Amino acid sequence: MTRENTLIAVDQELMLKDYWDSICQVHNIQDNRERRNIIYKHAFSVCCREYSSLSLAVVGKIINKNHATVLHAVRNHSSNYLYDKTYRGIYDTIAEDMSEKMMEYNKGVDNLLEKRIERIDATAFNSAMVKLYKTKMEKQKESYDVKIAALTKDISILKKHLKISRKREQYLNAECLRLKNLL
Repeated sequence: MTRENTLIAVDQELMLKDYWDSICQVHNIQDNRERRNIIYKHAFSVCCREYSSLSLAVVGKIINKNHATVLHAVRNHSSNYLYDKTYRGIYDTIAEDMSEKMMEYNKGVDNLLEKRIERIDATAFNSAMVKLYKTKMEKQKESYDVKIAALTKDISILKKHLKISRKREQYLNAECLRLKNLL
């Protein structure tokens, strides 16, 4: 890892540590195994992996856990997002906030890079940027695929409930007509 990458990683770690501390204060997150606390830790861990360049160990360090906890959160993200509306809401909120924070951070880094661009080989820089954006697009696609699957599941559940409600409505209408004829 180059000196600049190390500085970027340390800078991201400090920024995300402050963000995690603010989440803990606002939502009263404690270091225990209560489900509510775990949901926040998992959502934050997944967002860190998606929006930063930090390692599993560093993300774990931020939330006072080890790399295995972060890996577990990443592996279970799609099923949690698909089946747990509470997790989905927390994840979406954290993802939106972290995305904004990382865009601001990246603007600062981009400004620094613009100052150094004259010393960089343009073709190598272009190749690196293409690779970076392809990776970002792949991650976005994966994220959107999970969201689409969750919405598709919600639609199928709503269709099922609508069908049940219509059957219930027909039954109640028939029952009302029967009672009306009895009177």
